[in-house]
Amino acid sequence: MSSQTDAPAGESTAARAAAARAAAARANAEAAALADAAAMEAAAEAAALKQAATAAEVAAQTAAVEAATYKQKALDSSPDLGGDDAAHAGPAPDRGTRLLGAYLGRVGALLGVGLIAIGVAHFPPGPLRFGVLLGVGLLLVVASAYVTEVRLAPPALHRPSLLRVLGSALLLGVSVGMLTGGVAHYADHPTRCAFLVPLGLLGSFLAHTIRQRAVLDGAVSWVGGAVAVVTLASFLVLFGLALSSARAAEEAGTGASTGVAEHATDEHATDEHATDEHATDEHAPAAEPAPAAVPAAATVAPAAEEHATEEHATEEHAAEPAAH
Repeated sequence: MSSQTDAPAGESTAARAAAARAAAARANAEAAALADAAAMEAAAEAAALKQAATAAEVAAQTAAVEAATYKQKALDSSPDLGGDDAAHAGPAPDRGTRLLGAYLGRVGALLGVGLIAIGVAHFPPGPLRFGVLLGVGLLLVVASAYVTEVRLAPPALHRPSLLRVLGSALLLGVSVGMLTGGVAHYADHPTRCAFLVPLGLLGSFLAHTIRQRAVLDGAVSWVGGAVAVVTLASFLVLFGLALSSARAAEEAGTGASTGVAEHATDEHATDEHATDEHATDEHAPAAEPAPAAVPAAATVAPAAEEHATEEHATEEHAAEPAAH
């Protein structure tokens, strides 16, 4: 009876062991399946990342090619410079040519400013030669700006437009010429130069802001305010001095004209007095003719003769008693 009881117990233990082994096998199979699925997903993600990296590399290469193409086009033909093709300009100048061009450009700009200063201080309405000097100065400023700012400028992707370069250079040259001409010729034309100096200050600052593409920034910044204050102060001071000098010259001219008028009045009165005396002499009765003047020698000679005769008669009268 005990043997019968031990047999079912052994069978149940074996069954449980087999069930445990089966459960472990199923767990291992599920874990392997999950691992395979994860590996497959990781492989898919890696492939997607690799594909994305390849696409990014292709896009980067394409962007680099496009950038190089755009840079080359910008260097060869810039729309900001009015469509001038750089290939038409010939080969790039050598070092000596660039040095000579830079020198001539700087000298031409300074010479042009000097000629503009002389011209604006006298023309108009001065002689025509000052107008010719003004025109030559403007041409020199524009030509110098074209040489130094356009032809000899280094290659760049974003160049300023030709109109901006030449316009700002022309405005700057005229403004500096007005400033220097007004200061140099203030003693000759004070009223005219009182307007030239402040206009030159304001115009030069405006030309600089136009060239730097900062007109609005310059207008609202403290620098613009300082330039405006200096411009207004220079106009008030110079115009006040011009009015004072003009008033002093007018007073001096009035005094001189008054003195000349008084002198002319005195001369006129003297002429009238001489005329009256002449008229009186003409209307006076004719006077008797004066006796002819007797020469002094003729008067003295008869007297001497009479005196000598008397002495001779006295001597004769004295000699007669002696003879008797």
